[in-house]
Amino acid sequence: MAQDAIVARVIPELRDLSPSETLRGIKHAETAVAGDLEATARDYKSLKAPDEKEKEEHVTTFFKHAAFCYRALALLFERKDFSNLAAIYRVHAEIYDDFLQGKINPTQFEKREKENEAAKLRALTLELAALEKNGPPKEGTVSSLEKLGNALGQVILVAAANELGDVPHVRAFNQGMMALERGDYANAARFLHPLAERGEARSQFWLGYFYRGGQGLPQNFSEALKWLQRAANQHEKNGQYLLGSMYFAGEGVTRDLVSAYMWFSLSASEGDDTAEKARDQIAPQ
Repeated sequence: MAQDAIVARVIPELRDLSPSETLRGIKHAETAVAGDLEATARDYKSLKAPDEKEKEEHVTTFFKHAAFCYRALALLFERKDFSNLAAIYRVHAEIYDDFLQGKINPTQFEKREKENEAAKLRALTLELAALEKNGPPKEGTVSSLEKLGNALGQVILVAAANELGDVPHVRAFNQGMMALERGDYANAARFLHPLAERGEARSQFWLGYFYRGGQGLPQNFSEALKWLQRAANQHEKNGQYLLGSMYFAGEGVTRDLVSAYMWFSLSASEGDDTAEKARDQIAPQ
């Protein structure tokens, strides 16, 4: 079973943590997984005019991925002796399975998912409060647990992709990211450009990034601004931050601290800590 292999790989990373730290680490892993799933759903909605076959393939693969990931998280909770949480996460996976099998319609799915999300949050909050009453995390561990959780989440997401295959446009995006990791910016741009043209926000950000730095594409501030503006308009926080940086530096545009402040603020509201610091540095006194 693929989930067993995931757990075998992840468990050693949690071995030396206290119960409360373990729970926090797994929760951060879920946050990473959920964020990726939400981005996949959001990216698809932003694509222009998908045909019916592509739409059906996307929906099917997306729900399979979600069920796979929540089942892996359930098994992880179970192996770390959080059986009540494991049961709730199994229910979450079953909700996705039921939709795939046509047992529930979209309205029923949305209702059940919201109810289970609320149950998960209550259970996590109570469990964590009880654990931390006796042994709160050591000072300085919270940020390291978030980093660990993000890494564990990526293990789960990669395993899902290997087991189930990627959603079609996500496959192209992942190929672009793999080229980027190799430092092959030209091929990264080649994979991402068609997605950016179709309206995929993360690809638009990366095109703007490449044009701004002259990496894989000729340096062109006008093109960088164009793509970053498109990404920023879709609430892509990295695009918002980089657009703010270009207004702050006057790259390809007249220096404009008001616009820089606005884009930094919007990026910060989406959760970008670097943008928050940049905004505060230029805030009116």
